[in-house]
Amino acid sequence: MTPHSPRFPVHESATPALAALLRQYQIVGVGDAHGVEAILQWLIDCLLRPDTAPLLDTIVVEFAAACSQPLLDAYIAGKPGLEDKIDAVCGDTLHFCAWFAEVYRRFFQAVRHINQRLPAPRIRVLAADPPIDWRAADAGRQWREANQRREVHYQGLIEQEVIARNRRALLIFGAFHLLRGYPSGAMPGMHTQPATNNPPGINGSPLASRLRNLDPGQSYYLWPHFGHRPDVTAVAQRENWRTPALVHTARSALGALPFAALSQRVPYLAERPVRELFDGYLFLGAAHKRKTFPRCGDNPLPLAEMRRRAQLLPPPHRQRFLAAIDATQNVDDAGA
Repeated sequence: MTPHSPRFPVHESATPALAALLRQYQIVGVGDAHGVEAILQWLIDCLLRPDTAPLLDTIVVEFAAACSQPLLDAYIAGKPGLEDKIDAVCGDTLHFCAWFAEVYRRFFQAVRHINQRLPAPRIRVLAADPPIDWRAADAGRQWREANQRREVHYQGLIEQEVIARNRRALLIFGAFHLLRGYPSGAMPGMHTQPATNNPPGINGSPLASRLRNLDPGQSYYLWPHFGHRPDVTAVAQRENWRTPALVHTARSALGALPFAALSQRVPYLAERPVRELFDGYLFLGAAHKRKTFPRCGDNPLPLAEMRRRAQLLPPPHRQRFLAAIDATQNVDDAGA
């Protein structure tokens, strides 16, 4: 059965539907909206179900970098004594300000717990972000070069570790990385497309549009619901979506909406029907991005170090990182 089959439902309960997708497709991508904790928490709850985790052997995440892979492998495999080190994994990424929410650490804890229940082979979590040494004298240059080639790095990792090895993988990336069919026609090279056409934070074509040697019928990508979306709400009411819902864009009236109904951030895509850009819509009810997150006094990445890293970056990244850092709530620092 394909998403275009007349028998495929318009929408269904999202939790059992995820398990069904993992049975059917080699790659299932779930778009994250950084700051919407409900998305990762829903994934944690799904993976903890006994019928879901055994369907996977690989999870590829944006919120860990390749330099952390040995630590992540050891922790996920259950090696003791690493609880106080795993918190640093999200901080050693290019866009560390996207991962302030505690739910990303809980995700690693959940997979570790799941692996303790599973017979071998167990689930491996692949750290997809390009490596960077924030302590190096040339960390600013490393960041610029790594940020420019992020999509290429993601593509190479997944083609080598998932597609070539015929593994089944769950991808968890920012939703814009998982736009498929972008742009229409021939895929441009990494530096040939004007920056004004790119999805936010993406150089060239997004990851899902780059993957080669993968039949389109072997992948399925989900865009998450968040924010105030009146056109989506109207469709949800007409079609009687029940939270949590997985809505198949090929069958739902949602698929005919222009992408501008979901995001105004990419004028180039504003008029494209959403069914051309992703396969499903994850509806978890009202969900809004948080702008502030409480931070523990013993956080492995102190505020001073985060600000030092942010100052290494070119504008406008520098300003955006500093604004995100200043928005964190740290009672210990405030009282100092």
